[in-house]
Formats: sequence, structure tokens, C-alpha cells
Amino acid sequence: MEVIEGQKREKLLILSALAAGIIFDYLFYGKEFGISYPVYVLVLLGLFWGSMRKTISVNKGFGWFVLVPVFLLAATFAVYSNPVLQLINFLLIPVLLVVHTILAANNNLSWSGLSIIGHMIRRVIPLTFENFPKPFLFIEKQFKSKESGRDMLTVKKIAAGLLICVPVLLIVLPLLSSADMVFNHYLLNFSRIWEYVDIGPAVGHGLIILFVFVYLYGYIWSFYSKPPAIEIEKPAKQFFLDPVTILTVLFVINLVYFFFSIIQFSYLYGGQSHTLPAGFTYAEYARRGFFELVAVAIINLIIQLSSMRYAEKKAQVVNIAVRCCLSLLVFFSLIMLFSAHFKMSLYEEACGLTYLRVFVHYFMCLLFVLFMIALGHAWYRKIPVIKAYIVIALIFYTVLNFINVDKIIARSNIDRYFRTGEIDINYMQTLSYDAIPDMLILANDSNQEISRQVKDYMLLKKQRLSKGAPWQSFNYSRYRAKAALDGDL
Repeated sequence: MEVIEGQKREKLLILSALAAGIIFDYLFYGKEFGISYPVYVLVLLGLFWGSMRKTISVNKGFGWFVLVPVFLLAATFAVYSNPVLQLINFLLIPVLLVVHTILAANNNLSWSGLSIIGHMIRRVIPLTFENFPKPFLFIEKQFKSKESGRDMLTVKKIAAGLLICVPVLLIVLPLLSSADMVFNHYLLNFSRIWEYVDIGPAVGHGLIILFVFVYLYGYIWSFYSKPPAIEIEKPAKQFFLDPVTILTVLFVINLVYFFFSIIQFSYLYGGQSHTLPAGFTYAEYARRGFFELVAVAIINLIIQLSSMRYAEKKAQVVNIAVRCCLSLLVFFSLIMLFSAHFKMSLYEEACGLTYLRVFVHYFMCLLFVLFMIALGHAWYRKIPVIKAYIVIALIFYTVLNFINVDKIIARSNIDRYFRTGEIDINYMQTLSYDAIPDMLILANDSNQEISRQVKDYMLLKKQRLSKGAPWQSFNYSRYRAKAALDGDL
């Protein structure tokens, strides 16, 4: 009974994986990403859930939580067209899907430790690859099992009939050729038929379907067979640092940051009221150093976590002093983040907004939240800081995908242009379709050079969008840009 059940399961998986391969080819071959991406994510999840419906665990909360960013990030392929975020999403979504499948199938696996990375690599590469031959071996076995004596007799009879046809055709075909000139023409040119048949696309489709079919089968089948247990090394003796040592390090670092903060408040936030050293201008001083400040803030976060992780518990007074120094470190780190934000804002006012500058601002907001969590963890050790960091980072990144970065950049730079008369049109033309409706206002600008450049760019985009696209490539930002261009150009 179990053997029959196993054969049914394997046959169903082969058919399902093959169907998923055909759908992949239908949705993506020769087409741009669009609504096809979220559709195929649903196909993959349906394949996994259907195949593993008897063993899926619903107790691992994070394994199901990751599906929220998976669905939302997949939807961005049908809504927005930011190339940077689409590239990251293209790489991140499969990783999150692997995390979901592993946690859903293994309720005892911790998702916040480094061990899950090893599980993911083993599952995606060796355990999947070793299953590649299995669908073909199963199919071969099915054919062999059906080759009974009656089947073999039928095959022999067909072969005998074909052999008898050979001499008959050798006599009949020349006679028919002599009787009909058109038939003779097609018969003589039959061998040239392949000159008019392009098998290249068929080979491409076939290879894609084959690879997706084999990989999906191998990946899901790896969950059916229990992999060999990973040898867990006995943990070495826990490494600790004396709190006095940590306290000394934190005291020196905080002292340096204290003097740095005084300078920041005196010269940066005080503007022109304080005289800078010779050779410095306020504009140069204010606009430089934001990346360095962000880097120092990241280092501080690492110091914060390491101090909490490796501090040896000793006298209560010393431990409280360490926590106070850690709190002070967070305070100075927040000053640095604000300084970096202030410097970046001044730089943007002078040079305009770009992808990198928006991402840096957003990353600083994330660092602020992470520091707040670290501060809470310094005084309340039960906070699962690593898990909180992972969840917060996923939430922040998902939200970033939906704030429409290109639209923000376009509006900010256009507003700056109306204030200052300066704009980098060449950079604006690198933005995605999300920015086109806002950029159209520049097509009728009084500056003839800017108006000409924008019109030329919009006409080029209009030509590209007018070519049309299959439904699989539907994207709302492209649709919206096309509607705006059709109405205004």
C-alpha cells in the first residue's frame, strides 16, 4: 500500500513540476517581468503546499511571516519599475521562499541562527541536485513495468508491418512520382523541409522547461527523503570579556564621541556663527562626511551588540555602569545619524536627489530603529534582538518598495529646479517609468534646452511603450506612463 502511495505521489509530483516548468516558459520566455512574477510565485507556493500538504507545519511563525514580504515584493513587479529594487527583489524573493519552505517543513529549525544558512545551501544545491535523475528513472521504470508479453508482441507486429512497407514503398513511390509532377516535386524536395523550419526557439523552450521541471522536482523531493543529520560540533567554551575591559573601551569611545558632538553642534548646526579653521568653507564642511558618519554608526551598533553578547556578568555596579555606557553610545550614535542626515540634506539641496541618497536616508531611519532596540536590549536582556533586527529589516525594506522612490526623486528635483533653476536632466532620464508623469511638466518649460531634451526623451519612451507587450509583462507604472504620454505628447 505504501509503495502504491509513493508511486502516486511521485507521479503527481512529476506532472506538477512539469506543469510548473511549462507555465514558467509561458510566463517568462522572451518577456519582461510584470504581473507574471506574482502569478508564478503563487504557482510555486501552490506546488509546494500541494506536494507537502501532509507534513507542513503551521507552528513556525516566522516561516509564514516571510510570505507577507514575498507577496508584497512580488507584486511590485506588476506595480512599479524601479530597476535597483527589482534586481534586489529578484534575488531576495527566492531566498525568502526557500526560508519559508524549510521552516514550514522543519518545525525544530531555528531561523535566527547562522545554521539556517547552511540548511538553505544544502537544500538548494546538493540535496536538490542529487535528485535530478530520479524523475527519469521513475519514468523508465514505469515503461519497463508495462512491457508485458502482450505489449512486446504488439511492438513486434508493428515492426514487422513497417519492414513489409519498405519494399512496397520502393515500388509505389516511383510510380506515383511519374504519375503526378507536383507529387514528384514535393517528394524530391522533402529533404529540404528542415531549411524552412527554425528549431532554435523550440530548443530554447525545451531546455527552459526541462531545467525548471528537474530543479523543482529535485527541490521538493528533497523534503520527502530525510537528509543525513548535520553533525553538530560541540560548542567551544563561551568567550567572555571582563566588564571592566568593556567599560574601559566604551569610556574611551564615548569620550571621543563627546568631543566630536561638541564640534558638530558648534560648527555644523551653528552654521556661520562659528569661524572654521583656515582653508575650510561652511558649504564644504557641511556637505562632506555623511557616508563616514553612517559607517561609524554601523560600527557602534556592532560594538553595542558585541558588548552585550560577550560581557561577563560580575558585580551589579559594574554591569550597570556598562549599561549606562552602552546607552551613552546609543545617544552619540543618534547624534551621528542626525549629523549624517543634516549633511545629506544640505548636499541634496545643492546637487539634487538620487537613488543612493534616498536609500542612505532610509537606511539611517532603519539604523535609528535598530539602535532603539539595542538600547532596550541593554536594559532588558529578554528582548530577542537578532530576531527583532531581521523582522524590522524585512518590514523596512518592504515599505521602501512601496514609497515610489522614482516619483519622490522626480518631484524633489523638479521642485528644486523651480527654486534654483538647476537640474540634472541626464540623471532624470535614468529614472524608471514611475517618474514620467511628473517629468512631463518639464516638456513645456520656458528653458528651451531643457524642454527639448525632455520632449526627445519622452518621444523615445512613447515609441518603446507603443510597441505593446503581452499580458504577462503588464506593469502599472508602464501603463500609467503610456497613458500620460498619449495624453500630453
